[in-house]
Amino acid sequence: MKKLITILFLVFFSFSAPSFADDISEFQIEGMSVGDSLLDYLSEADINRRSNHYPNRKFSETYTDKSEIYDDVSIVYKTKDKNKKIYGLSGGIYISFKNCEEKKREIVEELKDLFGNSANIYKQNKQSHQADRSGKSFYSATYFDLDNGTVTVTCTNWSEKITTDNKWHDKLSVAINSQEFSDFLSNEAYK
Repeated sequence: MKKLITILFLVFFSFSAPSFADDISEFQIEGMSVGDSLLDYLSEADINRRSNHYPNRKFSETYTDKSEIYDDVSIVYKTKDKNKKIYGLSGGIYISFKNCEEKKREIVEELKDLFGNSANIYKQNKQSHQADRSGKSFYSATYFDLDNGTVTVTCTNWSEKITTDNKWHDKLSVAINSQEFSDFLSNEAYK
C-alpha cells in the first residue's frame, strides 16, 4: 500500500506543471523521459542482458531494477539504434485486477484535471490482451493522446499460464509513449 500511495503522489506531482501538460518529453518515470538516451541510465551490457524484442524486432524493451517506487520499470528503444533513444517508459506495481481498477480511476481523474482539453481521452474496458493468444488474459486502459505521444493508465490481468510461463504479474501501469511507438503498438506489434 505504501508503494501505491507513493506512485499516486508521484503521478500527481510529476505532472503538476500545466504548461507541460501537452508534451510527453516533460514527463518522467524514475528520472527518465521519452527522447533521452537509455545509455545515460544503463550500460550497454545491462541493456542487452535484459532486453526482449517485439515480434518484428523493430523495437526492444529492457528493464531496470533500480526502482524504489515501482515493482518494474520497462524502457523501449529501437532495436538497431546505437544511441538507444527512449521511445517508451512504463512503471508498474503488482496489484490484483480488482484493486487496480479503483486506483486506475483515481489516477485517470487526476490526469484529466492536468491535461484539460489538450488530450483526446478514450477508454477501453476489459478486453483480451493481444500478447496472450489463448484469450484468457485481459486488460482495461485509459489513453490520453497528446500531440507527440500517449500517456496510458492500464490494469492487466494475466492468465495463470502466462503468469507461470513468463513470470508476469497482474499490475497497474503508467506508461509514456512517443507517437511512433504508440502507432507501432496499435498497428504492427501483435499482427
